[in-house]
Amino acid sequence: MGDAPELLVDADLPRDLTAAGLARARLDVLGATVDRAQLDALRIVVTELVNNAVVHGEGRIALQVTLEDGLVRGQVLDEGTGFAPQLGEEPARDETREVGGWGLPIVDAVAARWGVFEGTTHVWFELAATGT
Repeated sequence: MGDAPELLVDADLPRDLTAAGLARARLDVLGATVDRAQLDALRIVVTELVNNAVVHGEGRIALQVTLEDGLVRGQVLDEGTGFAPQLGEEPARDETREVGGWGLPIVDAVAARWGVFEGTTHVWFELAATGT
């Protein structure tokens, strides 16, 4: 039987362009708990999900991160009406002109697992923590 999840980050974030940077700063508490590569991966995932909440969501934005049995789990929530993630075959893109639209494919590539609670803008993710 493992340890109970420890809530390491529980932050309300502003609905503006500073949100992702503030979220990354809140992740610094994990520096003594996970190795640098995992912390960098966590920063990438959180940045993408918080940016999505700012751009596409509504209302309050919250970030929560827990650590349990070596697994970093997190979630980004806002008060929007929800969405269905679109992954898989992407339409052809002109990478020299395309600015957005890469957030969820990046999350999919970096996180061990992630998903959306159906009908919500409550996105969860998991990253395996390797420790220091």
